[in-house]
Amino acid sequence: MRRPLDNLLSYLADIGYGDLYVPKEVPPPPKRAEHGVPTSPSVARPGSSANPPKAAKSAVERKTDLDALRARALVCESCALAVGRRTVVFGAGNPDADLMIVGEGPGAVEDREGEPFVGPSGQLLDKIIEAIDLQRSEIYIANVVKCRPPGDRDPESVEVTACRHFLEGQIRAVAPRVILAVGRVAAQTLLGTDLPLG
Repeated sequence: MRRPLDNLLSYLADIGYGDLYVPKEVPPPPKRAEHGVPTSPSVARPGSSANPPKAAKSAVERKTDLDALRARALVCESCALAVGRRTVVFGAGNPDADLMIVGEGPGAVEDREGEPFVGPSGQLLDKIIEAIDLQRSEIYIANVVKCRPPGDRDPESVEVTACRHFLEGQIRAVAPRVILAVGRVAAQTLLGTDLPLG
């Protein structure tokens, strides 16, 4: 996983993204036993005293948690986005992923297909993922909001707040080692800030 992530960070730096945090030394990922259980402590995340091991749940249990969360999202009417949606775009991918990609909200194609990042931006994302030697099936992809904002506008703060518990549940269930925020709203939501990307 380290090499593909290094490749991604290098690629983002090459296309102009600045201020990328790349640690000089990253401990190797924990070795996994038969059922995805780490056999050594995992890497601590910034701001936390320890990163709880993924061992707490198997991939099957994580998928079960995601399915239960999806079922609740399908009937959610907590904000005005529910009125105009065609479908709930919950999330997709590997529940045992080390890399989770979080976008802002679904667009027209995603609203029609019911899966995140399948429109033009998703096609670009697929090429970026392949360029760092990963497959879409190896990662988990979600959005901050699960329903399409009208005209593909940015989600409003009340919509983000109403949907936030779904994203937090997805993060807890997948327990990724790395989260890539795609866009201002995703970055601000995940980092709990209103600072601009610049």
